[in-house]
Amino acid sequence: MPAKVTLFNAACKPVYDLGSGPYNIARWNPFGRFFIIAGFGNLPGDIVFYDKKTSGTCKQMGAVRSPAVAAEWSPDGRLLLAATTAPRLRVDNNLKVFTYYGEQRMHVPFATLLDAQWRPAPRGAFADRPQSPERLAAVAKGEASTEAPTKPSYVPPHLRQKQQVSKLAVEDANRKFYDAFASGRLEEMERIVGEGEHVQVVHPGASCIAGREQVMESWRAILRNVRPGAFKVRLEDVRVHAREDFGFVTCVEIIDADDSTGRIIATNVFEKQGGVWRIVQHHGSPSIARFR
Repeated sequence: MPAKVTLFNAACKPVYDLGSGPYNIARWNPFGRFFIIAGFGNLPGDIVFYDKKTSGTCKQMGAVRSPAVAAEWSPDGRLLLAATTAPRLRVDNNLKVFTYYGEQRMHVPFATLLDAQWRPAPRGAFADRPQSPERLAAVAKGEASTEAPTKPSYVPPHLRQKQQVSKLAVEDANRKFYDAFASGRLEEMERIVGEGEHVQVVHPGASCIAGREQVMESWRAILRNVRPGAFKVRLEDVRVHAREDFGFVTCVEIIDADDSTGRIIATNVFEKQGGVWRIVQHHGSPSIARFR
């Protein structure tokens, strides 16, 4: 059942109904002016930011989706720290900092993060402040939104852990592909190229070659001209995406060969075949900067 959120006064009388949703925590800022309701842990990670007016009504200032396990307001009441920490969750550990209306200002990922807190401040170091006039004016003009952006699909923690393992495996397979390329050894390339008629390659400036036999024939012709040690490939802007048995990598290849250097925009698609990640599609296109 979705949680129902209600604001009560000091006499335990309900004064404001915030509706229902996937929430399990509420956090007030130090001055009792701004507060959030959020759904962390196994919930999607929605964070809704409110401003409590002196009349008792609550005005939504913003909303984001940012999975976490804990949240804490800064001592000045203007920033919110949200963190995903171990051992509660052992994947996607990170901390994020949001403004009081939900704009992300910082994101720092960690391999393992055990805790995250604000540095304490002496009592009276900061004064209570309402929303800034600039923020209120931007909302009034429609230049800023108080609604949540389009929400990404929720991935349960146990599936996120599987995806992280697959991502690392795909990244390793991508490295093996380029190691085979730079070595000039056909047997190394044969080990990393997948099986099946859906295996394809598009070499820079060439048309599509389909089928493993034809693909390997093209690599045979290319590797014949590669001198180990004289041919180097360095990667930039590497982006890895993976699921349980499928993944792809986009990157920029920085080629340094005997008589030419250049940049190739590449997409590499990997498939898990017999428990081993193998490349099934490679597409390379010259960047705007030409070879020289």
